[in-house]
Amino acid sequence: MTIEVSLEREASAAEQAAVARFFESAGIEADVQADYIRRSIGVLLPWLIVIVVAAGAKFLWAALGGAGDEAGRDIWKGLRGLITSLYEARRSYRAPEGMVSIIIDEGKRVEIRFP
Repeated sequence: MTIEVSLEREASAAEQAAVARFFESAGIEADVQADYIRRSIGVLLPWLIVIVVAAGAKFLWAALGGAGDEAGRDIWKGLRGLITSLYEARRSYRAPEGMVSIIIDEGKRVEIRFP
């Protein structure tokens, strides 16, 4: 399964490559594109990573729903590590702040933001 990953359109090729390398090193097949269009006049917007998971989102629900049991804690630690690593991959962006957002699209569209 390939997940779709969108960065803001202003992301450099190096930033796009850093995010793509992260997913590759984690063994996650991802199509990383700098295709998220935003508009602003004179304001540097925060960086953005949007991950769309169309199938297999049960993993994420298990992580969030089972965070209290042993297996849930392990999955949550993995998810937290993934988010932290993505923040590290975007460290070189001009804006000091950013956000990782995961969109689960299995009939109902649910977005979980990790600011």
